[in-house]
Amino acid sequence: MGPFIFLDIETTGRDPKRDHIMEVAAVKWENFCITERFESLVNPHVPVPYEIELLTGINGKMLEDAPAFADVRNQVFDFIGDLPIVGHNIAFDMSFLKIHINELKNQEIDTIALAKILLHKESSYALEVLMKKHGLPARGSHRAMADTETTVDFFEFLVGKIDEIDSETLGIINNVLAKSNWTGKVAFDSHVAERSKRAAVEKTHKLAKNEPAPSKNIFWKDLTLKSFADGGKIILESPAEIPFNAFKNQHLVVAYESFQKRNELVTEAQAAGLQVAVLKEPAFYLSPKKLEQKLAGESLSSEETPFLLKLILWNKTTQSGDREEISVEREEYGIFENLADNDGNDVYFKKAAKEAEKSDVVLLHHSGLALGLAKKLSGRLIILEAARLEESFTNAFRVRLTDSNLRPFFGEKATVAMGMLGIFYEHFTNVNEAGFNSNVVLDDDLRATVQWKRAMSAFENLPMG
Repeated sequence: MGPFIFLDIETTGRDPKRDHIMEVAAVKWENFCITERFESLVNPHVPVPYEIELLTGINGKMLEDAPAFADVRNQVFDFIGDLPIVGHNIAFDMSFLKIHINELKNQEIDTIALAKILLHKESSYALEVLMKKHGLPARGSHRAMADTETTVDFFEFLVGKIDEIDSETLGIINNVLAKSNWTGKVAFDSHVAERSKRAAVEKTHKLAKNEPAPSKNIFWKDLTLKSFADGGKIILESPAEIPFNAFKNQHLVVAYESFQKRNELVTEAQAAGLQVAVLKEPAFYLSPKKLEQKLAGESLSSEETPFLLKLILWNKTTQSGDREEISVEREEYGIFENLADNDGNDVYFKKAAKEAEKSDVVLLHHSGLALGLAKKLSGRLIILEAARLEESFTNAFRVRLTDSNLRPFFGEKATVAMGMLGIFYEHFTNVNEAGFNSNVVLDDDLRATVQWKRAMSAFENLPMG
């Protein structure tokens, strides 16, 4: 496998346009062996910030006699050559190097992207956190060579994870990679691909001939308002604890809003000896049929490929298909939405609904109540956190458009349009007291701005028909 270049740099800060390289280290790696090394301190000709000195142990005195980067530039360039470059958050290192070596056009393999594919749900993808969690050797240093060697160890660990993938799944993965220009695919080595070709069970992906059935969501007004008016099964409660012991002989459906409340309800109901199930909206569950159809397409973008690989591996092991089982980045939500079982017709949602029917207590989010899921369940309905019901119902019917939603219909023009809208939002949003971006209230003044007009012009240019 390989050869690859692993590298790491230490810098005086995070901004490549303002800050400077003060150490660079790289190794050549092939077939699980480091064959060559290069490392050098670099004089940035600026003071080393105190926090950087504390982090790396590199101080100004150590750099006084070090060469400037211009003096080692050719050595670094020659050492790297045209080999693929591997690093943890490699885009950061390359953003600095490309300022000095603009000829660098090498493939880049980010071990963070690989980790997100192979390690489905981690609280953090920081290298030191992952090394510690998975029992890998920690060097305890933020020096460039130590971090490079740590990345080598982590990469070899990830390759081991690839080797654990069964041949049938590897065959599916290789079919995906053949349709994608994602640079990280080189990490799935050719010998692994050959293994999958020899042993994989041939499987033909066929797109469904019929158009998907229209959504059959039951709107809340057909259920909830009538129930309120008729004095039916609904009981409005405050977020106070429910005396589950008093309901042992009754099937309960409890609607909640906050995840904290859901976790409390699970604990309390189980303590009362009741069987508990959480039923989420169909959009939380993966649709294996949609995933298979997506993978059967003619091409896959480099942006969506890593997430699709994660879904392929997860789908082989999950029992629930519940999105909460995996880590989903903000930019990946749109992809998942397109592959979710929004109509509740696929296996994972059906399984969850069946388990809910057999349970003593079913926990349902307010948005699931809004979509009519309670009507599919027998039992007495209790609504908690009622003060937040209106907000929850409003959010349940809010239509969210993302680049992933629009790209299948409008191609690259959808990306441009969403990008222009994002520029508008970033320009006019404010940070609220909690430290989050607040909503933008669109008034006549904002509609008159250049940013809004550009965004609307981009949407008007989307192809029609």
